[in-house]
Amino acid sequence: PKVKPHYWLGMDLPGCYDAALLHEAFPKFWRGTYARKTYKGSDLKNLPQSYFVSIAKPEGGIEDMFKKDIPKAWFNHSLGVMLHLIVEMGFKKIHFVGCNLGGKSDYYDDRVLPSDQHESNRRLYSQQNVFLREFQDVGHRFGVECISCTEDSPINDYMRYKPLKQALSESVGKVETSTIRHANDVSA
Repeated sequence: PKVKPHYWLGMDLPGCYDAALLHEAFPKFWRGTYARKTYKGSDLKNLPQSYFVSIAKPEGGIEDMFKKDIPKAWFNHSLGVMLHLIVEMGFKKIHFVGCNLGGKSDYYDDRVLPSDQHESNRRLYSQQNVFLREFQDVGHRFGVECISCTEDSPINDYMRYKPLKQALSESVGKVETSTIRHANDVSA
């Protein structure tokens, strides 16, 4: 990838992704049942930084995402599973970067999907928009703040928008350098 994520999550079959992904150093989260799958001759469970998550339709809706020790909430999209992981990790401020929910084209590079896939994607983006509005409202009750850093995103209609440059500047300013230790710092 051009931008290395801190974490990656994919619920599609491994063959949907570039094979190089399997050997990237960042943690990769896969659908739980994929622990028994192989891809390009490799067992996913034996690859470095590969983790598997159980998913289930949440009985209590989005509120289930804020409960302990339950399968990750499956709302028919990976976005919900990743947000559930983020909440479980204890993050209280979530910035949505590049979350244009499809924008005005099918792909960033102007490729066009066949009409049936285009319509399916548009429905998914619409569902995710509704989901994010509710996630923000429920998350607020649990002390989670959602911030859009995506210019011209439909989520900006209900989510506070902050330019990415400003969000990054503010985040860097909050890091206390005294708590950062380097591997070659033997005095720490």
